[in-house]
Amino acid sequence: MNLRVAVVEDEPLMRLAIASAVRLARHEVVFEAGSGAQAVGLAKQHPVDAAILDLHLGEGPTGLDVAR
Repeated sequence: MNLRVAVVEDEPLMRLAIASAVRLARHEVVFEAGSGAQAVGLAKQHPVDAAILDLHLGEGPTGLDVAR
């Protein structure tokens, strides 16, 4: 089954690596976000089946906040 996945990571190189791995596993990356606030906004517009979340996203919402 192909999953629709969100990747939320504040480090651009790590975000790119994670998104690439998800695509290599033949899943769809619905969106990539570099902050919790950006992820929350995108998640309201683009439903996903799963999310890969960094817990420490700098200023603003954390990965746990995004998950809620």
